[in-house]
This record gives sequence, structure tokens and C-alpha cells, in this order.
Amino acid sequence: MAGVQAKKRKTSTLEVMCRIRPYDGDHPSVAIIDEEKVRLVPPPDAPLNRHGEPRTESVYKFAHVFEPYESQRAVFEQSALDFVENLVNGQNSLLFTYGVTGSGKTFTMTGTGVGDNSGIIPRSVDVLFNSIKNQADKCVFAPNGRNGFYVRAPEEAWLAREHYPAEYSISERIIESKKVYGFRNDMMCSVFISYVEIYNDQCYDLFDSALGQNRLNMTKNIRSDANGVNYVEKVVEVEVTSSDEVLEEYLKAQERRSFAKTVLNDNSSRSHSVFTIKLVQAPIDESLTDTTHPVSDESKIVVSQLSLVDLAGSERSKRTENQGQRLVEAGKINQSLLVLRRCFEQLRENQKRPGNPQPVNYRDQKLTYLFKSYFEGNGRIRMIVCVNPRPKDYEENIFVMSFAELAQDVDIPESATPVPLLLDMTNQRYSRREVNKWYMELDTRLAQISSRMDIFKKPPPIQLRDMDDEDSIIRLREYYTEAERTRSGQISVLKTNEADLKKIMLERLCSADLDRRLVDEREQEIDELRECNSSISKERNRLRREVNKLQVKLSKYESEFLNQRRRDEDERRRQMEQNEALMKQRETMKTIVAGLNVPPSAPSSSGGRVAALTTMFSSEQENRPPVPSKTKQYVRGPGGQYNPANALVNRGRGVANIRYGKAQRRSRSLGVGGRVLNHQPLNKIPTGTVFQAEFPNNTKHTTKVKPQDLKGCTDYVITNQNVDDGGNLCTQHFKGDIVPTAAGGHAVMFRDVERLTQESP
Repeated sequence: MAGVQAKKRKTSTLEVMCRIRPYDGDHPSVAIIDEEKVRLVPPPDAPLNRHGEPRTESVYKFAHVFEPYESQRAVFEQSALDFVENLVNGQNSLLFTYGVTGSGKTFTMTGTGVGDNSGIIPRSVDVLFNSIKNQADKCVFAPNGRNGFYVRAPEEAWLAREHYPAEYSISERIIESKKVYGFRNDMMCSVFISYVEIYNDQCYDLFDSALGQNRLNMTKNIRSDANGVNYVEKVVEVEVTSSDEVLEEYLKAQERRSFAKTVLNDNSSRSHSVFTIKLVQAPIDESLTDTTHPVSDESKIVVSQLSLVDLAGSERSKRTENQGQRLVEAGKINQSLLVLRRCFEQLRENQKRPGNPQPVNYRDQKLTYLFKSYFEGNGRIRMIVCVNPRPKDYEENIFVMSFAELAQDVDIPESATPVPLLLDMTNQRYSRREVNKWYMELDTRLAQISSRMDIFKKPPPIQLRDMDDEDSIIRLREYYTEAERTRSGQISVLKTNEADLKKIMLERLCSADLDRRLVDEREQEIDELRECNSSISKERNRLRREVNKLQVKLSKYESEFLNQRRRDEDERRRQMEQNEALMKQRETMKTIVAGLNVPPSAPSSSGGRVAALTTMFSSEQENRPPVPSKTKQYVRGPGGQYNPANALVNRGRGVANIRYGKAQRRSRSLGVGGRVLNHQPLNKIPTGTVFQAEFPNNTKHTTKVKPQDLKGCTDYVITNQNVDDGGNLCTQHFKGDIVPTAAGGHAVMFRDVERLTQESP
């Protein structure tokens, strides 16, 4: 109890926690710094801010930050366990989840119901029923329709219980075993639940079995009770006696809630849901001895409630692509969240100007109007901000973080409801009903044992015949002497039994004291182990964050390494191809230069240098590897443009002359739109003939060809002079096209030969 008061005095600001949904993709938009801080990281494709500048990282602080893989149990113990303790001690509390659609709000509040994944609602009712005692029978407490309760008479309660169904049992989940302390044993209690949906700014009762698709005339109004607390009028408040019964009613009500499929979430909540747990307590009527029943005085009834709110996720129509009814729902959801934000802003402004507070517009939306009393100090408030670190949700997360930052600046007045002080006799380990049962059993056992002990024999009658009646006197003397002897023996037995009882009691008391001391030591050890476990958990979470960071860096480095290795392999392959092409060009050029640098020689039977040169070029073309079909070869044509290599097929063929009726070969002209590289012999013999080779003005003349000479030229001419068998001089011009190669170099494809021969007449 003292712990609850200490927590209450610690802070009066609205407490905000942050839970991050697990995300295994690249570039998460939210990163955890420690248990209280997160960093909002803009993804690579994040849009610019309103000033046209790139967005920067920003840090936000919370009361607590949950790890992405934090268990549901840890989230409940940190965020809602103390609220259940408040409920048991007669205080009100409000806990709600906030975030974009698909961030895990419903999972945090409800869970999956299988295994140990139960959410805050199932665990809260488990802890509540583990902690309360003296639970009244059903129908003893009844709602009065004005946000209050009254006590039925025993006979009336018995008649009302006849219509209640049997108990429920749900065995698929793991039940929470924790309990809180502070329940008064001189009180009797009952638990009531209600479930309300705020859909399109209208309140609907989800426990109403008549609620269906047609919701015409099914809306509920919000009223204020005598204490100024707002409530939903005429809702069904179900009395429950176990957590299984709560979940059974909750699951049936979930089927009536509004869900729909959107682009961002296959099962998106289209409304705000408010699940309220009320604990009704009243003192036990001590005047009734035959039964246990609370007093009927309504002024002594204490009602506390815990409201668990699952807010619908904020949406942008641009992303969800909502149309029709979905678009209307999204507009109403965003509007209600906007009004909630404005209320926080107005509260913060009023704190800055305490002398001139402005009215807060709670009535603009049903959501804010329903919880108006909480914002004015009628209980504690806590918010869990759920965040999805997907890069696509970065812009929405900015608004969520700014809203959380705004909410933490709002000071909530402390609750005016006094916490009842518990006496030692009313804070026992056992319930009042169990203590009374023990006393009744003791009285029954004692009634079966006779309380009279016949220790002495029946005394003889005192009758004397006369003064000398010695026989009667002797008889009386013997009786009382025997009685004295018996009394002395009984006193000795009593003293012996007293000593034995004292010894036994001392042993029992010593054992009880030692056991109590041992229990205290064990409890102290448990507290120390809990602190150690808490520190270990913090260290584990820190190491887990470090491991996640290292894994991200390792994945990044591995990707960079693989990309670099792939680029290096491509570069080596390209370099090898270039080297091979360059080697082939060098070999070709060496062969050409070796043939041209030889001076004119005498006639030979082999056909001369031209035949040898032709043979070398023919063998070079035959040994050249075929070009893959996927790579197209291009050559420069007239006008300087490149044409496909297959266009060269017809360039070396003869031209038909119809006048002579026979195909005559005719030389092709040079330099039409291009540049000619004229490779002349080292020792050229002047011919002095009428026919002379004519080259364009931009022709480049050289006697020793280098690879760079081929750049910028489209045609290639090799001039060769030789003497035939008859001693006549023969001048030949080998003409070709310079074409680019796949390796980045150039090659020559010969297509024509011109000969100028001088003979004696």
C-alpha cells in the first residue's frame, strides 16, 4: 500500500511508454538508444521537410522503452500491474494505446490468447481475481443505472442468480499467477465489466446482444453522475466471478466490433474500444451471524474502475487508398485523435497561464468527453505509444512521436480520492470468510467435548444420628482425605502438563519465529534476486541492442564486400579481354609492319610479298574466334555513322556492268565522309605513271602504324610495291574498314585491292 502511495507522489505528469514492433528489414526508421530513449532515423528515400531540407535524426525520451522482442508479461508488469493494484485499493486508472495502423496496439492490449501471449486485458483480470478475497455471490451487488451500485437483499439476490449460466473454462492460455496486495478483509466485493465502441463518433454497447450490422437507434449517450464523472448511459455491465468468464464475454463482444481490411492492415480496427473493469466493495454486515452479506448502506460502497482503451490507428488516405465507407471511418478516426491532441495542447497552455485558464474543448468528440474526469484528476493516466519501424511509416511516426512528446508535458492533477488506510487486523493473509469458517469449525469441535470433568467421587451424605456418630465422621474423614490426595495428584499432573505444554508451545513459537525469520530472509533474497534479474535483463537488452547493431553493420559490410568482389571480378574480366584484344592487335600490327618494312626483292616462285601478306591476313581471319551472336559488330560507313557488320558483305563483291554482260570488279572510293589512314612502305619507288592514287585532303600518312593512329579514322590503305617475273613494277593498294571491337580497340577488315602495273609494249 505504501508502495502505491509512493508511486502516486512520484509524478503527476501523464506517463508515456513506447513499444516498438519487431522488424527484420533494412533501414529501420526507429532505433533504441536505451530504456528511456529512441532515435527516429529517416530512411534513404525520406522526403524533404517543409523547408526543403533533408530530414535529420531526432531523439525522443519516454518513461520506459520496450525492446522489440519484449514479452507480453514484461509489458504488462511494467505498464499495467500497478494499475491493478490501484483498482484493488479503490482508485481509478486509465491506460490506452496510441499509434499508426498496424503498429501492434491491439496485440498489446489483447494478445493472441494462445500460450503466454496474452495481452494486458487477460492478465489484468487474472491478477485481479488472484488478489481479491471475500467475493460476494452473484447478484448481491447490482448497478443502479447512474454509474453506481446498490446491495440486494439475500432473498432477492438468490432469485436473480437463478437466471445466470454455468461457469466458463478456457484452458488454452497460460494464466497469470501474480497478485497484488491491499485488499481489505473486512470488505466484500464483486467485479463488473463493460465494453463500449466509439465508431464514427457514436457510442455502441458491444455487450448488447441485439447489436448487429444495422445500428440504427443503437447509439448510447454520455452522461455525468453526481460526482461529475462521465459515463456511457444504459450500457450492459456484466458481473463476473472468474477471468475465464471475462474472456468468454470479451470474445463474444469482439465479434460485434467494427473491423475491416485495408491496404496497410488486413484486420484494421475501425473504432476506438473502451474495456472497463469495475471493482465494487462494501463492508461486511456484522449483524448477520448465519450468513456473510455486505451492508446495504450505499454511502459505504466503494467503486473503482480500470479503463483499458484500444485507440484506432491514425491513417493517411494517400497510403491506405480508402474509398467510400473506409474513407469516412478514417476521417472520423483522425478527427477524434486530432481533438485529443488539441485537448493536450490546451491543457499545456493552461499550465503556463494558471491564473487565466481557458476552457478545454472536451465535448468536440465523444472520446475526449468520456475521459474528461481523468484529465481533471479523477485517476491516473498512462499511454503506450506503439511504433512500427518500417521505413514506409517514417512520416506517420514523426506525428506519433510529436504527440507523445506533447502528452508528456501535460500535468494531470492528483486524484482527490483518498486511499483507505488498512489496519493490521484487516490485512491478514487469509480472507474473512476463511477465518470465520475456522472459528465455526472450532466451536463445533468444542461442543462435541464435554466441558465437565468428574475428578472426585460423589461425596457421602452428611447425616449424623447423634453427637457420638463416629461411623459417619470416619466415613466423611476418609472421603475428604482421599479427595485431598486426588486433588494433590491432579495438581501435580496439571503442573507436569503445564510444563509440557509450555515446552511444546515454546517449541512451536520458536519454530514459527524461525520459520518467519527464514521467510523474511527468503523474501529478502527474492527481492535481491529480482533486482539482480532486473539488472541482468537491462544488460541483456543492452547487449541485444548491441548485437542487433553489429548484425546490421555485418550485413552491410557483407553486402559491400560481395558487391566489391563482384566489381573486381568484372574489372579483371574486362581487363583480361582488353589485354587479349590488345595482344592480338599488336601481333597483327607486328605482322603488317614486318611485311612492309622489307625492301623490294627479286621475283620469286612463291608469288612475292603481296601473296605472302594475303596469306597472313587470310590465316589471321580464319584463326580469329567467332563473335558471340549477342554482341553486334558495327563499322563506320559514309557520313561517319556506324552500320551493322553484315552490311560489309556486299562491299567486296563485284559490280555488274550490263553493257559488257559480265560482272566486272570496280574499286570503291575512299574517304566519303570519313578519314583515311594511308600506310606507305618505308622505301617507296616513284612510278611516274599517268594513273596516280588520289587521297582526300584529311588523309593521315604514316610509314609505321601505331594503335592510336587508328582512332578517328574510318578507312585504312596499305601500299605495297613488288617486281613480277617479267621485271615489271606492280603497285598494290589494300583497302579496308576500321571497325571498333568489343574490348574497346579497333580492327581492320580488308574489302578491296587496287593494282597498278607497268609493262613493256
